[in-house]
Amino acid sequence: MKLDTTHLSESDFESYRRGSLAPEELLRVDDHLAACAKCRERLNADTAALMDAWRVELGAGTARRSHWRLAGIAAAAMLGILGSLWYFARRDAPATSREVARLHDRGAMVTLDSAGHLAGIAGLTSDQEKVLADAVQNGSLKIPPEVRALAGRRETLMGGESQSQQILLHPLATSVLEDRPMLRWKPVEGARWYQVLVIEEGSEAPLRSGRITETEWTVPQLLRRGSRYTWQLRATLSSGEVLFPAPPAPVATFSVASAGTAHRLAKLPDSRILRGVIYAENGLLASAQQQFEALLRDNPESDLVKNWLRAIHNAQSFH
Repeated sequence: MKLDTTHLSESDFESYRRGSLAPEELLRVDDHLAACAKCRERLNADTAALMDAWRVELGAGTARRSHWRLAGIAAAAMLGILGSLWYFARRDAPATSREVARLHDRGAMVTLDSAGHLAGIAGLTSDQEKVLADAVQNGSLKIPPEVRALAGRRETLMGGESQSQQILLHPLATSVLEDRPMLRWKPVEGARWYQVLVIEEGSEAPLRSGRITETEWTVPQLLRRGSRYTWQLRATLSSGEVLFPAPPAPVATFSVASAGTAHRLAKLPDSRILRGVIYAENGLLASAQQQFEALLRDNPESDLVKNWLRAIHNAQSFH
């Protein structure tokens, strides 16, 4: 609505004080009063004059004879006072927040408004709510640099890049919650059996599996929490042995979450959004990816979830 540049008329003031304006006219007058200091002063002065007139008539002993007139003055004065109070309350009220994100999460609807207020997930701590609101508002994830470093660097050799790294599936460039993680890989064509080697950083004694024909192996003993590990797959073919990964791919590296982190994350509410963000910001990129992929199935058009998945992919990519 275009705001009038002229001042309010006598009729406008009278109708406003009596409360007889139609809704659209009331809105016009309110908007004008919000912008025009002169008309606000006039309204306040008229209100004060009405109150003075009421007091004069009461002092002259004419209250009984002027019953209806005084009632009208009192009503007009009250309307003027209420109108002024409403205007200033409206002027000082904070701007209405708008919704900036809405996601389906395990049958619930999670929303975030422009003021950072999150709704739809029960049992959040103030720290969790702050981290989640920040990730939703910014569309980004704060992935620890030490976890990004697990991706390593490619070497460049003559003859092109090797595809050997694609054989190994998990864990790669991530932290894991389990201290007995399951290692997985793709089948190697022609392989008769496999052997897995896992070695802790700084150690010279690797853990070795026996001969296995499956494409997964769970480490049989507890790994040290907070430590970093590398692993390698040896496939035995009729023509000999092949190691994965092999140059130019970097070594396959992962870390095991500390005991404190594992204990804290075990208590997270059952929300894919929350777990995905918190997992990512604690370096559990593979676990975060699983949460976000499930979330994307429920929200296939969500650019926010796609951005989160892209951030995880980039963090795990070779440098």
